[in-house]
Amino acid sequence: MFIWTAIDVNQQLCEIRKHITEMPYSQNPCLTLPLHVSLKISFEAEDKIANDVIQAIAEYLSSQTPFVMKPQAIECYTRVTWISMQPSTILESLHDGMDHIMESRFGIQPHEFDRAFRYHASLFYADDGKYVQEAYQLLKDVTVPEQLLADTFVIGVSDSGAAGTYHVIKTIYVG
Repeated sequence: MFIWTAIDVNQQLCEIRKHITEMPYSQNPCLTLPLHVSLKISFEAEDKIANDVIQAIAEYLSSQTPFVMKPQAIECYTRVTWISMQPSTILESLHDGMDHIMESRFGIQPHEFDRAFRYHASLFYADDGKYVQEAYQLLKDVTVPEQLLADTFVIGVSDSGAAGTYHVIKTIYVG
């Protein structure tokens, strides 16, 4: 089973989500989940330990307190258009804490992208860079909030790990 975890910012980005849903693309796997800031690269856990992994993540995230994130800009990056987030010690601590829990308790190694993680909220994803660039052109001038409150975490799963196949199984409110 593939596991994913993030900060839910869907309500705070509802105007941007409206722009995304009005775009002329029939397939956008980013819209199968709430708009979110991922906390690490999704990873695979053996089915026999998946529930324990999910519980460990839920306990860890439940122990957090709300904090503010600062969006930087809408950017186009290879196969995705996203809102980049300003790195912060809080985001890095959350990410590193989850990597540590996954490795020390479950033997799950960090993904290579976890070593240079870029915090972001994905707006549009496609295998064809042409569509990503077109989506960027449609979204680049949309107003991005000056800050986002991180007070809701989500955990999702997928059988295959493919974009568009994840679904939320747990929501955690803090504060």
